[in-house]
Amino acid sequence: MERFWFILVIVSVCGFSFAQSRQELRFQRPLRDLRRSLKQKDAEAVIEALLGNTNRTDLFELEALLIVYEDEYPETLEGFLKEDIKPFEDELGRTADLKEAIHFSEEVGAPPVLIAFLKGREQEQREKLKRFLEEHRFIGEKASQSPLMKLQAALEDTEWDGKKADRKHVLKQLRKLIKEVEATDYEMKELESGIHEFRRDLRWVPIYLRSFPDLFKLDPRKLWAEYSDPNHPVLKSPYSKLPVVRNKVGFPILFPQQGLFALNETIDQLGKAKDIGKMEELLPQALLASGAVTKASEAKKLGRELVRRHPNYVPVFKKAAEIYQKVTDEKSGLLAVLHPILKEQKEWDKRDCRNFLRTLGH
Repeated sequence: MERFWFILVIVSVCGFSFAQSRQELRFQRPLRDLRRSLKQKDAEAVIEALLGNTNRTDLFELEALLIVYEDEYPETLEGFLKEDIKPFEDELGRTADLKEAIHFSEEVGAPPVLIAFLKGREQEQREKLKRFLEEHRFIGEKASQSPLMKLQAALEDTEWDGKKADRKHVLKQLRKLIKEVEATDYEMKELESGIHEFRRDLRWVPIYLRSFPDLFKLDPRKLWAEYSDPNHPVLKSPYSKLPVVRNKVGFPILFPQQGLFALNETIDQLGKAKDIGKMEELLPQALLASGAVTKASEAKKLGRELVRRHPNYVPVFKKAAEIYQKVTDEKSGLLAVLHPILKEQKEWDKRDCRNFLRTLGH
């Protein structure tokens, strides 16, 4: 007994706690996975780990958590998103994009000189990412002062709200996100400010669900889009499932599983169209810059021919417009279906949630 109290005193003095809040626990998985990759033996190994372990997903989840909580707890959490996590994700994303551009070019049989040019660009971006990681103390001699370490300390210092207030706040933020997407008039004839922005905004919904896995529950209600084929590609997406957690809340926010599948299929289709559009822009520029061709007209023609060889080729803007119309239709579109499902839960209590699940035989 005396030994137990001695250990308890030591733990208390050192500032450790056996119990973490739900909010703090949600940050732990992406923080842990990022730290694991950042601990590699050298900067090059770190970059390979970050790309190979899909740590960009971890950064997205940290972004989602900070978007939800930063304004609610500015005294401890303000600044991490803008100054550290988002810039990290941007630099890693640029590196991943160039790696994908090389793979795309090899798939369509692009001239070797063009592939060599893109590999040179990728190496330059890798060096830029290394400098970023060192300057922001994610790696190197000062890694003990990493933003991830400081974020962990800030999480421990935050006085978090209880479960009921937290559920209300997260539901409010998700509803706000969907309403903003509904209210935005995306221009599907623009690649970056239209197609890419629309896809990026939609993608936050499944990222939110993965970032709060203890708080959300996928329910089996029927929607207009059904995915009964177990081999459907969308079912294999990591975003079509919630991470397994032990301590789920007793009063979850319900989200239709079929709606999540439809959302992820939409994001995947937009992603393929966006990638084709990006290569339609990049290849002519790279063909000229690499010296593969000498005239802009030749670069445009050859770039178009190469892109159309790719198995995922679609007429970009036509395909994007079709998807946009289907998702945003005011009566039957996916957003119009999801919005009221979340809105009605604003007034629910735990009994309402249980009764609804019971009607679904769940």
